[in-house]
Amino acid sequence: MVTFELLLPIGAVGFYLFDSAALLYGNEFIFTLHSDRWTCSEGSDLILRGRRLYLPNPFTPQRLSFRISWSELKLDEPAGDVAKILALRRNLRPLAILDQLLLILIVFAMPAVIAFLGTGAALLAVFGACYLVALVLIGLLYRRRSHLGLTTRQLLGLSLDSVLCPPFAINLVRKIALHQSLVGDPVAFAKVNFAPQDFADLVAAIFKRLDLDMGELDRAEEQWAQLQAYREHLMSISK
Repeated sequence: MVTFELLLPIGAVGFYLFDSAALLYGNEFIFTLHSDRWTCSEGSDLILRGRRLYLPNPFTPQRLSFRISWSELKLDEPAGDVAKILALRRNLRPLAILDQLLLILIVFAMPAVIAFLGTGAALLAVFGACYLVALVLIGLLYRRRSHLGLTTRQLLGLSLDSVLCPPFAINLVRKIALHQSLVGDPVAFAKVNFAPQDFADLVAAIFKRLDLDMGELDRAEEQWAQLQAYREHLMSISK
């Protein structure tokens, strides 16, 4: 029998994972910046509402992730400025530290306290610490809103989520990065900033998507010609 005490950490982790997930269209990828390396993900093979489920590493909420998309209609889009991304990471660093602290409190401290100390004063102290961290995060968001490019509506939405459900606050860094458009042409960006094998994996994944899309079209259709032109463009870039 599942007790109420057990449901508390399970529910908190469940809310966090639900808030972390994203659904990607066929031409979308997630670029993630590790300490000094970029990687990409096309999501899982699980299809929900016509899109692929993407679930990031739940233990690294401090990493910046960007939703990018390639388009056969944008052959000459420039690559994004990596200096802006590094500046964004610097501005988000205090929030990233607090996100990691909140992760520890909710995912590790809360279950441990319930298991060994029960649901008394110690658990209330953990709850209080979670809300305190969430409030500090909101304060930092407000102070840095202009540097992070947050509108008043976005600030209010993120703040309300964090107050009503502290597990949602763990994803603040991810959410802010995912709403940024700093990468530009993903292939041109990856060629400059990715390791050779990671760049090759991205190109191979896009070719796979192109082949699937072109296989459903007639060669006489305009979209097939556009996809073929993008395919040739991609081959020239990846050499």
